[in-house]
Amino acid sequence: MPGELRVVAYQNGSPIGEDVVRTAGRPAKIVLSADRAVLSSSGEDLAYITIQAYDDVGVPCPLADNLVRVDVAGAGSLFATGNGAPISMRSFHEHAVPLFGGKAVAIVRADRGQRGDIQVRAESDQLEGCQIDLKSMPVAD
Repeated sequence: MPGELRVVAYQNGSPIGEDVVRTAGRPAKIVLSADRAVLSSSGEDLAYITIQAYDDVGVPCPLADNLVRVDVAGAGSLFATGNGAPISMRSFHEHAVPLFGGKAVAIVRADRGQRGDIQVRAESDQLEGCQIDLKSMPVAD
């Protein structure tokens, strides 16, 4: 039965925290979030991009298992993908990754000596795609 679960934490009778979990609808779109927006152009800096499925009202879909294709353009390249599935035999170097628990991760590396924009795009046949933009900057001396 759809609904929501609300939890409120109390200390000495006063609320100090609250969280809500809602029942998700059908997966409708991909949302990307990066752990950083700017990478060093050293060729060794990595950004971790979380790939997550959401329904049409913005609720995360923890049961989504859609296959997502990841493409990187500009001053960076795709280093690896993964989903944390304990029995997965997929290579970390594939550009397509199935969601596990509604999520996956793409690791992007800034190209050595290149500066500029890095575009990371995730698409799936069944979901609205998403793009996130990063920047590659020279290493400070």
